[in-house]
Amino acid sequence: MKGLSLFTLGNVALLISLYAYCGYSDNAMFPLELESGLSDQQVSKCREASRNPGAATESIPLYWPPGKLDEPGDHFYNAWFSVQLCAMRELPLKRMIDGQVTIRLLIDSSFHEDIVIRIERDVAEVRMISRIWGAPELGTESRTLDTSEVRLSQRHWSALEVLLEELPFWELDPLDSGGGKDGSTWVLEVSSKDRYHIVERWEGYGLPEVTSLILALADVEPTR
Repeated sequence: MKGLSLFTLGNVALLISLYAYCGYSDNAMFPLELESGLSDQQVSKCREASRNPGAATESIPLYWPPGKLDEPGDHFYNAWFSVQLCAMRELPLKRMIDGQVTIRLLIDSSFHEDIVIRIERDVAEVRMISRIWGAPELGTESRTLDTSEVRLSQRHWSALEVLLEELPFWELDPLDSGGGKDGSTWVLEVSSKDRYHIVERWEGYGLPEVTSLILALADVEPTR
């Protein structure tokens, strides 16, 4: 995972102190809900922090309650993935209302582009928003964020639901002890009215069918 060896305890401590910027969902199972959207200043700080662990992080919010993504007493992953999602202007997934479900896949890469694919279903339609944050240009930290949105069919949504149940996604441990320093980390979230779950896996191991379908629907192939 990029930058983990450099992401100092001081940075994590600063991020942990930022729960004041967030309000808890009415159910601690769900992510934190930002009191407002992300400002341009917050996004700018997130983008700096994602490649420069020494960057100031005073206005970067954490996205999950304590213990939701990390081991008890450890907020390292919460801080790191919050920075990555904020850098791509993604908000915490909120609790849905009846008939709505959101699936989000984050691919956080050490050296290549970062990818977020969010699929939202409501009673009327299914839409997919893809964000690709390009890899830094050689010798610079310059990156581009490309966003696209398409509509999906109910057949595609049903196929995703089947694959999630077959995993079974809801019973998977959030964190996996396997992995390495470099490569990519894949984070899969699902939020509905009644439940929320998040799973992090190195290189997407253990999530092949559902993540492959999400990437195929988005017509995106991550660089490995």
